[in-house]
Order: sequence, then structure tokens, then C-alpha cells
Amino acid sequence: MKSPLIITLLLHILAFCNPLTKATIDNLDNVINISPLSATKITKPMHIAKIEGQEALTTNRGPETRKGTEQSSEDGGKAVFTIKVKNGGDYTLIADAFWCAGDGNSFWIKVDSLPYEKFGNDGTEKKWISIRGPVFNLSAGTHTLTIREREWGAAIGNITLSPIPFFVSSALAFGNSVTVTDSNGYKKGRFLSIKQQLLIHPGYVLISEKKLKFACFYADTSKNGVLEADNKLPLSITDPTGKIIYSGLISAGKNFTIDIDKGIAGSYLIRTGDKTESYHNLNSRFETLRTAISAIKGKPIKSNDELLWLPTIELCKNNIERGYKLRHQSDVNIPNTQYVLAEFNRAEEILCALQNKRADTLLKSGIQELAHYSKIDSQLCPYTLYLPAEWTHSSKAHHFILYLHGTGGTQWEFERNMEARNLPISKLEHPMIVPFGRGNANWMKEAEKDLLTLITIAGKSFNLDTNNITLSGFSMGGYGTWHIGSLYPDKFKILVPVAGGLPWEWSRLKNPDYKAPDPILPPSWNGRIVILHAFDDEAVPFIAALEVSKKLAKAGKCFDMSVYSGGHTGPMNQYEIYNEIIKDRPLPKAVSPK
Repeated sequence: MKSPLIITLLLHILAFCNPLTKATIDNLDNVINISPLSATKITKPMHIAKIEGQEALTTNRGPETRKGTEQSSEDGGKAVFTIKVKNGGDYTLIADAFWCAGDGNSFWIKVDSLPYEKFGNDGTEKKWISIRGPVFNLSAGTHTLTIREREWGAAIGNITLSPIPFFVSSALAFGNSVTVTDSNGYKKGRFLSIKQQLLIHPGYVLISEKKLKFACFYADTSKNGVLEADNKLPLSITDPTGKIIYSGLISAGKNFTIDIDKGIAGSYLIRTGDKTESYHNLNSRFETLRTAISAIKGKPIKSNDELLWLPTIELCKNNIERGYKLRHQSDVNIPNTQYVLAEFNRAEEILCALQNKRADTLLKSGIQELAHYSKIDSQLCPYTLYLPAEWTHSSKAHHFILYLHGTGGTQWEFERNMEARNLPISKLEHPMIVPFGRGNANWMKEAEKDLLTLITIAGKSFNLDTNNITLSGFSMGGYGTWHIGSLYPDKFKILVPVAGGLPWEWSRLKNPDYKAPDPILPPSWNGRIVILHAFDDEAVPFIAALEVSKKLAKAGKCFDMSVYSGGHTGPMNQYEIYNEIIKDRPLPKAVSPK
């Protein structure tokens, strides 16, 4: 009887007992290392410089902020390298990078005549970090790598083209970020695993397919990197009925794909050594979710609970289709099985609560992601809602923080910042709402109107006091704080711009009809103002905060200012500042990030 399983090995795999296995041997050992000094051509203003002891390609900052060069042009300084590829395949570009500021943290990169792709645009400033870039499919032979300036002051050091599969680099070191999220997983051009891991990619399928297909990689703990491991392990695959459909041996550190003919719904178990992982056929579950959403949308009359929660159910569906949590706009697409399963569970929990008329059980303390439909164009508008434990124990409407993210940020920005500083978000004592705001829309036009809708929802549905709101934001969100705060001052008790400035000038660039408010706030407004800004911020220079000070003084407004160091960032104790000023206590001193 013909086996339903056909396994095609992409890399070296030991002999299997199954005679239906076809093997195609490949090689992951061809790591390509490139030094900045090996460039065959460097065009000014790009040049070689030594930055904190490391040779790098960079451009000087210049007397003022420079806008990024266009993706399609060949303008600006660049460096060209000739690279030789021994074995064709997919190669991920990873490089040491030194970012001078938030507006000096990216390059354009391309191979041969392909279009340029963005490299960086995220990551810690003023220190060397590892940044993961594009994946290039390279044939064996000679190729040209071009690195072109995008923003002044960014620096790039040693470059690696790694043949290790992208999903493996994500699991071991990068997650969905362009920056290293686990420093133990990538060191000096080598990927390491501190524990034995069986990695499956993707770990699920949503759409009905004639064949199910996924890749496997067993990462061992070799001190020389996962590609150097050579131990042999047993492999078995069990289908959702419990039937073993494959068994054999593989080598650690080798990648291979699995094709299953006539797959069935449910979970397949893949066992290697003492490790077990799952591959999920979620087609039936996904179709059920889509049908449920369509059924609610099709109702001529919807309950208030359905009107509130339908956008969030649809958001869960969209998140499932994307496959990972979008914590920053530069995040890369590597499907995360546990995230997808959690989003399924969340959507099904909401549907069950609506069916049983128990929607009151859905709001809980902690942070959760929700959505609403825009009143302008019905676009889905995601946001996060953080509710402290105190919220669940009080019937009193709560003062809350409306936080506006910066360029490249998302509704997860504040949580992401807290996590980067090893601080639990539970240190924040007041509710917080962080909208996506249509991405990098400068908190104007549609994003501005969506914000007003969200304030109404907060008061109506979440027991939040719309007469007691702290409006705050970082960078673009700091500018947005002044834009929104000056247009709708009566809606806010406290304004806390962080690394922001007056939006009047760049507002006119976006909208020539924009009229700056004068005075900046009306005489009748008597709320509190707290300005937070780093004196060494190069992306939004400290002079921006001083300009705000002049405008406030002209308008006769009192304000507090707390200054710190650390570049284009917020203070370490930003949560504490919110906690204290909302309680009308003295402003804590801003603590510089470490």
C-alpha cells in the first residue's frame, strides 16, 4: 500500500528505513562573512570610520536632520561588495550596526539588480547591536551586494550572509524583530541554542490544501553553533488519528521539509529524541470562525455587546491570518503557532460569551488587544487596553491615560518599552489605552477622528472617566499630544508629551491649510502639563522642548519639565511619573535609561 507521506530532504539526513523517502542533499555550512574593509567601491559621503573600536561604513550626521533617501533612487553614498556563493540557496543578511539616533538607524541594501530593501529602522542607539536584514535567494557564483545610505549617521560593521533558515534564526535569537531578542542565541556570527529544540515551520495551515507541507530543524547545544551539531536522533510523525505515518533517523542541525498527501484536520505530532512538537491543520476551525463573523455582520439588528465585540473578533481573525503579534511596524513575518492558537481561543471565547449573553466576563485586569470600526470609513482600528487590578474591584469610573505611539510604533508600544526595561506593565497604576492610529499618520485627519471615537467607547464600555484623561505620547506621539491637546483641550486634564515638540511646522508640510492655535491652549484651560525630554536627543532635539516652553510662557501656562539622558527615548520611570501626577503629587525626577 502506498504511504500518504512523501518526505523530501532539503539538507543532509541519514538513511531512513522507509523506502518511499526521497533525499536531496544540500549544505548549510557556507556562511559568508564580509568586512567593511573589503568593499570594492565606496561612494562619498559614505566612508570607513572606526566607531567604538570597530571598522564601519557610515555617513556624517551633518548640521541638521536629513530626510531618508528614496528607495528607488541611487542617490547618496554607498558601498559595493563582490561576494562569492559556493552553494545556492536562501541567505539571511545579518550585520553589526551602530545607530546614532532614531533618525539615523537604517540603510538601503540590495543584491545584484534587485530593488533596494530597508535594513534596520529599529533597535537600541549608541551601542553596537546585531540587526537582521532581508533574505536573498542566491545562486552559486559571483554576486554584488550594495549598501546605500538611507539616514545620516547610521553605521554598519561586519556583515554575515547566513544560510541558516529564517525560521530558525527567529526561534533562536530574533523572534519577529529585526534586532536580537535573545543575546544567547546569536554571537559573533554563530547561532547557538542553550537547550535542545525541535523547530517546526510553519506550525499550522489555515487554507485547505491537497498536501500539507512544513519544515523541521533540530537545534542542539553545540558550543560551536547549531550548524556544527552532528548527533543522530530518531524521528517519528503521528497523524491526528494516532497512526504513526513515519519513523526514521535524522541529524541535528539539518533542515528538511515534510509533504503529507491527503492531510486530515487536527494536530500531527512530530517527535525527535525526547522532544515533541505539533503541526496543526486549522482549516476547519478557521472556516468556522469566518462563518461566525459573517453571521454577526449579517444581522440587521445587533445587540450592544455584538457592536462592541465584533471588531475585536474580526481583529483576531486578521491576527491569525498575519500569524504574529505586530509589536513594531518593522517586525518581520514569521508565523508563531502559539500566538495563532491563542488568537483562535480569544475569538472563540468572545463568540461563546456573546452566545451565552455573558460579555460582562470578557474584560479582565491586565493588557488586551481590542478594536473598533472607524466612523469615517469603517476601517478596523486596533488598540490595546490596560486595566490595573484595582479597576476590577471598583465601580468608580477611572482616570485613564491615552497614549500615542511614535513613528514605527503600534498599539503595543508602551508594553514593549516596559518589557525592554524588564519592568512589568502592572507597575502602571492607572488604565491606559494605546491606539494604532493608522500607523504613521501623525495623529491627524482620520487618525484624529478615530481617537475621538475611542474616547467615547472608553467612557461607555470600560468604566473609564472621559472627564479625567491624561494625554501622552512619544516622538510622533509627543507631537500628536500637542496637536490633539491644543485642538480639544477640554477633553484632557493632563498633557505629557515625551520627546515631542510643536507640530505646527511639519503639520503645514502635510496640510498647507493647517492653522496653528494661538495661544497654544485657551486661557480657561487649567490642567497640568509635564514635558519629558532627553537633553541629548538627536532625533527630536532638546530645543523642541524649549520652543514649547516659550509658547506656554506666552500663553501664561504653568508647566513642569523633567530632563534626562539617553537619546531619543522616554525616561526609565515613565510609569511612575504617570502614577504620581495623576494622583496630583509632585513630579518624580526622570530617571535616565540604562
